[in-house]
Parts: sequence; structure tokens; C-alpha cells
Amino acid sequence: MGTNTPRSRLDVIGTTYTDNIAVGVDPQSMVGRFHMKIPVGDSYAFQYDVFRIENADRQILNIDHTGLLRAREIKVDAEIWPDYVFEKDYELMSLEETEAYIQEHGHLPNVPSEEEVLENGQSLGEMNKVLLEKVEELTLHLIEQQKQIDELKSQLPKQ
Repeated sequence: MGTNTPRSRLDVIGTTYTDNIAVGVDPQSMVGRFHMKIPVGDSYAFQYDVFRIENADRQILNIDHTGLLRAREIKVDAEIWPDYVFEKDYELMSLEETEAYIQEHGHLPNVPSEEEVLENGQSLGEMNKVLLEKVEELTLHLIEQQKQIDELKSQLPKQ
């Protein structure tokens, strides 16, 4: 169809629409594509440079040819969450120990180095856990510092 010189038993030149499935080349952009439309309004599209899921209102997921992923929200399941930082037996590094670690390793404890991330990438779930762990540790340090400040204030002569 659409050709006088078929290369196989069914050789279709141009975009073909069959039961809400389109396969072919977009005549305006000249981009190869596979498009599947679900009767309730959702749509899935594969092109040489993009993968897209959309509904009638907006794009839901888009992955472009560079690997950039766009989504409204990404939910990552976690196996552990760093509330352990607030447990009585948690060994919080002192700020002096943390400083020494940074000077020796060039990054925070339990945080991957730049070299590790560039070589292996990073897990969003794991990195969120690590960042929250650091926020919680900083909060504990701030609480302790505030106690020290309050103690020092109480030792100042009253005016």
C-alpha cells in the first residue's frame, strides 16, 4: 500500500492507523514513531527520540533521547529510613570527627564520593535516605549547641 515496489507481502509506506495504533513516520517532523491510544483517553508514544505517556490533560511521563526523565512525581520504596539517628544507641560523630573525616576523604561520612557517583550513578531512594540522615545528624548537633549556648548565657551576669 502506498508503494509500487513492495519489499514484502505487506509493505506499507506512510503512517497506518489500526484500532488506535499508529506506526510509521510523522510526515511533518519525519520522525519514526509508534503510538498507541487507549480508548479512555490515555496515550503511549514511542519515537526515536522520546518515550511519552500522556492522558487527555497532560504528559505524565517523558523520557527523551538524552535520558532525561520528566514526571510529575516519582515514588521510591524504601527499605529503611534514618529514624535510627534518634535512637539512644546511635553513635553520632562529633563535629571534630566529621571534620577529620572530610579532610581525609573529601566528602561526608556515609555519602558516596563524586568518583563513585560518576562511575556508578546514584539511587534516588538511597540518596534521599542519606541526605535525611545528615539533616537529622545536623539537627542533633544544633540542639546540643543550643544547650551549650543557653548554659553559657545563664553564666553571664544579669543586667
